[in-house]
Amino acid sequence: MLQAVLSKWWVVFLITVAVHGLATRGQALVATYVFLADRLTAGNTGATFNLGAVRWTKIIFLLILALARALTSDYWKEIIVALNVACSGVIAVLLVDLVRRTTRSVIAPAFALLMHLGCYEIFSWLKFVLTDPFFCMTAFVPFYLVARRIPDPGALPRRFLARGACDLGLVGALVETA
Repeated sequence: MLQAVLSKWWVVFLITVAVHGLATRGQALVATYVFLADRLTAGNTGATFNLGAVRWTKIIFLLILALARALTSDYWKEIIVALNVACSGVIAVLLVDLVRRTTRSVIAPAFALLMHLGCYEIFSWLKFVLTDPFFCMTAFVPFYLVARRIPDPGALPRRFLARGACDLGLVGALVETA
């Protein structure tokens, strides 16, 4: 039964969104990205587009933040926190699917989901208007796309796929944290 439940992506997503949504306790706390979004919507791009800060994920996040603020001046923080929770849900779905594909254990996907749900870093930062969940998702997706093919016997040799998955994950993490 556990395997049947965890094989449905929407169940994993809903569990993660419910748990991490409750972890925010309805709070939405503001961080420094609001300043950058304000500058971007005012036409002053100097703070956003400099050599140390040009990242496509940052631009997308700032555009989402600016759009949320333009659509509703009262609930934009909650929209961004909901985006954070949704990104955490996507990460959980991909993580559980990857563990399910690469192991024969019934317990391993449940354990991976529980570890993701209980991660202190995720729990403590979801309520902030930050890019961390969004960056984590954009770094994990390329890793997942390569790593999910490792157990496939018709795919490239596993050592190449494993190396590619590690390289993509590392590049994604380095690009986002640089």
